Amino acid sequence: FGGAFEAVGVVDFSAAMVERARERCSELATVRWVCGDIPRAAVALAGAADLTVCLNVITSPSAAKREALWDAVATVTKPGGRVLVNVPALESAEMIAAVEAPGEEIANDDLVDAAGDRQKYYTKAEIVRVALRHGLRVEEIARVFYPWTEELPKAPRGAPESPWDWACLARRVSRDRSATSEAIRS
Repeated sequence: FGGAFEAVGVVDFSAAMVERARERCSELATVRWVCGDIPRAAVALAGAADLTVCLNVITSPSAAKREALWDAVATVTKPGGRVLVNVPALESAEMIAAVEAPGEEIANDDLVDAAGDRQKYYTKAEIVRVALRHGLRVEEIARVFYPWTEELPKAPRGAPESPWDWACLARRVSRDRSATSEAIRS
């Protein structure tokens, strides 16, 4: 996104990731590099972003941490600005579980074991509710497919569609409840 905007802010909790990105994007002079977590960075970048991109970050098993992350994404984004969020799809995890162990269901919650960690997975409907709660009006939600080999050693025979994550494009409406209520009605 660096070449598409006048200024860019990059936030990651990993100093190594920030440094690697800085090296790869050394030709971009207007990038503000921030090593830290998103909620703390949101204070420094509040209301600055025309576009906020958050890719597979809001997955903590802690509901409080997830709420803080959603709030930070909204805080960074200007009113009228857009947010692009990518999160794991619960519907996809259920499909994968059905392929791996037909007849068995994943646990009756939205936390899924992924690469040895419990992570939050979202339904499409839940993304809309969470976004609205944070003053974000969803404009589009789409599936972002990835290869079966990221889940299983090889694609299963006769497998249904590939696994996917959800990509959500939303517009920041407002931080106050009355505007959020208006967004829900419209």
